[in-house]
Amino acid sequence: MQEQIDFVRKVQARLEQLGYSVGSTGIDGKYGYRTANAVKAFKKDFGFPGDGSDLSLFPDESFNFVCSYSVLAHLPTDVVASYLVEVSRILQQDGIFRYQFWVGPEHHPEDQNTISI
Repeated sequence: MQEQIDFVRKVQARLEQLGYSVGSTGIDGKYGYRTANAVKAFKKDFGFPGDGSDLSLFPDESFNFVCSYSVLAHLPTDVVASYLVEVSRILQQDGIFRYQFWVGPEHHPEDQNTISI
């Protein structure tokens, strides 16, 4: 948990250095809506696509193999749903989707928080 907080602090500090405000609470290690908005603004300004669940850069049926290793279980449900829709779109008809789900203790990430996983 401390490692996650330290990572968010580093991201917040860099965002502030680049002129993206993380809000009045400042660099606190919490990935709240103000930090999320700063990340969204940064991504928009530098041309990064959404949260990664939009694979529109790839044409339909353009991959014969897609792999996800212990990631999906840590994402909000709506993000997982988006990934699965996109995977089914970009995977060739005879393609393979290989994935692994974590079956350890339950984990509930904050909604839309895909940076601190």
